[in-house]
Order: sequence, then C-alpha cells, then structure tokens
Amino acid sequence: MKTPILHILFLLILFATFTSNAQVGINTTIPNALLEIKSTNQADPLTTDGLLIPKVDRFSLTNPGVDQQGMMVYLTTTDGSNTPGFYYWDNTALPSPKWVAIGSDEPATPSHHIGELFGGGIIVYLWKEAGIEKGLIASLVDMGGSAAVAWSGNTTVSVLPASYNIIDGRSSTTAIVAQNGTPNRAATLCDSYSVTSGGITYDDWYLPSIWELHQLFNAAFVVNTILGAADGFKFNNYWSSTEVSLDRASFFYFAQGYSFNNPKSSLCRVRAVRRF
Repeated sequence: MKTPILHILFLLILFATFTSNAQVGINTTIPNALLEIKSTNQADPLTTDGLLIPKVDRFSLTNPGVDQQGMMVYLTTTDGSNTPGFYYWDNTALPSPKWVAIGSDEPATPSHHIGELFGGGIIVYLWKEAGIEKGLIASLVDMGGSAAVAWSGNTTVSVLPASYNIIDGRSSTTAIVAQNGTPNRAATLCDSYSVTSGGITYDDWYLPSIWELHQLFNAAFVVNTILGAADGFKFNNYWSSTEVSLDRASFFYFAQGYSFNNPKSSLCRVRAVRRF
C-alpha cells in the first residue's frame, strides 16, 4: 500500500508546485514571464524550434464571442474573400465582430477602391450587401475595338419586358442574346468576351444596364486617368442593355453626361461589365 500513497503524495506536491508558481518555462527552469519558450539552440535552431497555433481550413460557421476576444488561428486556404494567413477574433470591431488579418490594419475582408485594376478589368463602383463588399467592374477596352456597333439588327422583335431592366444588365443581356444572338452586336459582344488575368479567366461579362452605365460615367475621370485616352472611355454614345421599345434602346452620352434612347440600328460604342 505504500507505493500508491507515495504516488499520490508526489502528484499533490507537483500540483502544488505548478499552482503556486504562475510562471511556466519550456526549455528553461527560470522563465522570465508567465510563459517563456526557449529554442533548443538559439544560434543553431532546429526545424522544429517554433510555435504552431491551431490551423483551420475555414472559419467556423458560428462566430466566436466575447470570451474568445483575441483568439488566433491560421487560415490554411482561401475562405470567401479571406486569404491564407494569421487571423485574430475581434469581438469589439464595428459595425460587427469579425476575423481580422494579423499584420494589417485592414479588416479580414479586403477593401477595394474605384480605379483599381481587379477581376480582369477596372473597378467603377462599390457597395456592400449584408456587410460583404460588392463591386462593378468595367472591361479595360471597348468591345469591337474602335468600331461602333448596332444594338440589334432586328427591329421587328422585342424581348420586353425581360430586357427592360435598368439595374441589372446581366438578365437583360441573357434575354437579348437568347432572342437575337447576332455576332458583332452590343449584347453578344459583351456576352462572348473573355479575358485572363493573373491565371484566372473571367468570362461572365455583360452589356451594362442604363443605371450601371451611369456608374461607368461617374467613374470616367478616374478610369481615364488610370487607363489613358487609348483605353479609357470615349466621348461618344455607349449602348446599355435596357430596351425601350420595339425599335429603340437606351444609351449614355459620355461627352455631356446624359442618357436617352436611339434606334437599335444606330451605331454606338460598347463597354462590357461584370460584378464581384
């Protein structure tokens, strides 16, 4: 019976030692802080001389709370707009708690800007939906090169009301192409456009709605400053995907900043857009 008793006494003494000494040392018997970890050899360290924190392939679907304030993880793969790296949980962040990338003053969700070359084009407008940043991107060149093109060669068939969308040009473009997918027409040129940037191919371009086209004009000063006169917006009429009637569609005049409508057979310039 003596051996078990000695074991119990030893454990009690060991426990008392750890609880009475708030400092813990690894590879050192005299820690200089609450926790001090020393390498095996500071001058010639081993490959294992380091500290690994928990790795995660994605953030938890349930956000941490106030008790996890400052908790740190290493994200191993891209999760949404968050790229691999070290993150900590900031429960005091405004307007809502979030994971924040370590080593940057920026939030974990990257912030973009108008005029940024991104996503195969140039950003012309930004907004947020449920706290997630969204953006409208214009192509870096006009479709069809320097040539102005007709909206449609068919003025006897309308795709209204599907094409009368002043906000979302994607749905209008889809309807127009399905009805009249004539090559070298405004909607088809945008729908068939594809560009590869940074090893990624972007092929989801479309003819902007009239409201989206307004945003391109609003960003024209920045866009033309970045891209220059050769690739920037021209002082011409640009087609939108917003159909007005059987034989007319909306355009925007970039020289003076107003929109109106033209016969579909009229020749206007075309700039494709996409969203992120």
